[in-house]
Amino acid sequence: MSADNRMRHTLYVASLLPAIRLKLCIARIYRYWPIFVLTILALNACSSWAEAGSFIGLWHPRATRIMQIATRYAIPAEQTEHDSAIRLRLSTDNLFPEHQDKLTSKGKMLMESLGRELTNLPGLHISLTGHAHLPARGYNPVLFGWRLSALRQSLVACGIPATQIRAQVLDTAEHPIPPEEILRYGQEVQLAILPTQP
Repeated sequence: MSADNRMRHTLYVASLLPAIRLKLCIARIYRYWPIFVLTILALNACSSWAEAGSFIGLWHPRATRIMQIATRYAIPAEQTEHDSAIRLRLSTDNLFPEHQDKLTSKGKMLMESLGRELTNLPGLHISLTGHAHLPARGYNPVLFGWRLSALRQSLVACGIPATQIRAQVLDTAEHPIPPEEILRYGQEVQLAILPTQP
């Protein structure tokens, strides 16, 4: 091979080196791509677990304090194990004066105590539900709905976002009460606190 041909061959090989290096680099990346993907997934999972852990860390002490508040005010309460939800049965007789939808001083103190424990928990969902009175003479059929709204507003005033609180008067046809508990119509509000992870 002549010197010119050798020189041309050397230059040709040198010109191919960047392309060869690039292909080798791509081959290495391709070979290790599962490791890159798994690393990214693991980092995301760690972040989610940390958020869940911080939420659970915030919720459990507050749940304990909410149950203590319920005991202090003699409110029937239960906490379910599988989802850590708390359900309180609030008597309208203890929260409102007769035929009114403004909270009594005791009712305000109770809702403020609960509101303090329920603020700054973005994954929380609160529902206020109950059955209105059956139609009767001398009874305002919309009063129970106004009372639910007053309870909802008292929690909003404590700093809980309105989007986290649902207030609903239940339809007796869809959600019947057993005959032995007929006195609960218009007399009881179910306050359910559901700590759902955001």
